[in-house]
Amino acid sequence: MTGRARAVAAAVCLVLAAVLLVPATLGWWVRTTVEDTATYVDTVGPLADQAPVQDAVADRVADRVAEQVADAALLDRAAAALEAQGVPPAVAQAITLLREPLQQALDDRVRALADRLVTSPAFAEGWRVANETAHRELLAVLESDDTALVSDDGTISLQLATLVDALQVALVDAGVPGADRIEPAAVTLPLVDSEQVRQAQTGYRLLRTATLALLVLVVVLTAAGVLLARDRRRAARRTAIGAALGLLLLLGVVAFARGHVVGALPTGTDPDAVDAVLEVLTDRLRSSVRWTVLLLLVTAAVLGVDRARARSSYDAARAALERLGSYAWSGPAGLVTAGAAVLLVTFLPSPGPWVVLPLVLLAAAGLGVAAIARRDTGTSTGTGTG
Repeated sequence: MTGRARAVAAAVCLVLAAVLLVPATLGWWVRTTVEDTATYVDTVGPLADQAPVQDAVADRVADRVAEQVADAALLDRAAAALEAQGVPPAVAQAITLLREPLQQALDDRVRALADRLVTSPAFAEGWRVANETAHRELLAVLESDDTALVSDDGTISLQLATLVDALQVALVDAGVPGADRIEPAAVTLPLVDSEQVRQAQTGYRLLRTATLALLVLVVVLTAAGVLLARDRRRAARRTAIGAALGLLLLLGVVAFARGHVVGALPTGTDPDAVDAVLEVLTDRLRSSVRWTVLLLLVTAAVLGVDRARARSSYDAARAALERLGSYAWSGPAGLVTAGAAVLLVTFLPSPGPWVVLPLVLLAAAGLGVAAIARRDTGTSTGTGTG
C-alpha cells in the first residue's frame, strides 16, 4: 500500500470512528436506561417528590373526583332527603340556592386532600407502579406489539385509578356527604403521543440491535486508523477532538428532540411534568457525554505535548513559553474561545439546541483560528531562518 493510500485509509477509518461513536453512545443509553424497566422506574421514581409532577397529578385527580362529586348531585339528594323527613318542599329546595358556594368549598376540600395525597409516601409507591405499567406499554409500542394498550386519546399515559380510590377514601374519612357514592373513574396522566413513539420504531430497533456492533466497530476503526497513519499521535489527537465535537452535537440533538416531544404533546397534557420526566431520563446520557468529552479533550491535550521538549520540567516550561509567544494574538484567542465554548456546552445543566449548536460552531471556529495562526507562524519562522 502506497503512502498516499495509507493516509486516505487512515483518514476514512478515523472519521468513521468519530461519526459512529455518536449512535453507539445513543444506543448504549437506550439499552441501559430506556429499554430496561427496572432502571427506568428507578430513574423516574424520585420525580414523585418534585413539584411539577405532584401538581400535575393532583390537578388530574382532583378535577376528575370533583366531576364525579358534581355528577352525584349531592345537593339534590340532600333536598330529597329533607323532604322525606317531612320538611316542607319549599324549604328543602332552598338548599339548592347554596349550590355554587358549597360546590366551591367542596372543590377546595378535594384539592387540599389531593395535595396532601401526592405528598404522602403512598404516592411515591403508586408513582413507581404507574410508571412500570407505562414503560411496558411504551416498549410494546416501540416493538410494534399489536396488543399494546394505548389510551383512548392515543397517548401512552400513567394510570392514576389507585390515587382516585385513595382520594375517595380520604373524602369519606373527612365526612364529605355522598363521597362513598362516587363511581370508579379512570384517570390518566398523558406522557407522549403514541404516534410519535411509532415514528421512532425503526431507529429504536436499529439502536437496540446494533449497539454492541457499533461499539466494536468504533474500537476497530480507531485502532486501524491510528496504525495506518504516518503520524499516529497526531491522528489519535484529531480523532479525539472530532469525537468530542460529535458528542457535543449529540447533546444538541437530545435537547432539540426533548423540546420537540414537549411541544407536540396532545391537548390536556401537562408539559412541565413531561419535561421533568424527559430531563431526568436523559440526565444519565448527558452526564456520560460530558465526562466522555472531557476525557477526549484531556487525551487530545496530552497527545499534543511535544515529547522531545517535555523531557524535563525546564524544557517543558520553555516549550510552553515558546508556543505561547509564537501564536501571536489570534492563536491564544482562538484556543481560549474554543475552550470556553466547550466548557459551557459540557457543564451547562440543560442547554437547549439553540445554545449547544452555536457553541459547538464557536468551538470549531476557535480551533480553526488557532490552527491557522500556528501554521502561519511556523511558515514565517521557517522562511526567516532559511
